[in-house]
Amino acid sequence: METLKPIRTNSKVINEAMQKHIIEALSTEEYNGHDNTTKTSLEIVVNCFLSEYWNAYHKTHYKNNKQAGFISWICGIPSCINISVYNGEIIDFLESIGLPQPENKDDQDSINLYFNLVFRAFTKLCQKNNINF
Repeated sequence: METLKPIRTNSKVINEAMQKHIIEALSTEEYNGHDNTTKTSLEIVVNCFLSEYWNAYHKTHYKNNKQAGFISWICGIPSCINISVYNGEIIDFLESIGLPQPENKDDQDSINLYFNLVFRAFTKLCQKNNINF
């Protein structure tokens, strides 16, 4: 029986799947006066994060680690982006894109991986769209 080579988290397949996941999660319709292009929606999410959460207190708390701050903000379920926060949904999603949970890892490892991938994909989408994040 042939064993399949596991997909690497930095592969093109995973990057594209995560970026698609982010784009589908954008929920900025309630922001009047804006078109709903991907770029505009990403700008809204960035502005919400920076204005609602990334203040002096959180910068100090997270030691200027924007990734940790962004992940914490996402877990607060902001209205402008609908990212999964339930463990079962996250694990199912990772499996659906080719990242099953390894037997020697627990659920929290998969959850941490998911949020790290979300941050990376969001950052790459911002770079592609010339958005300063």
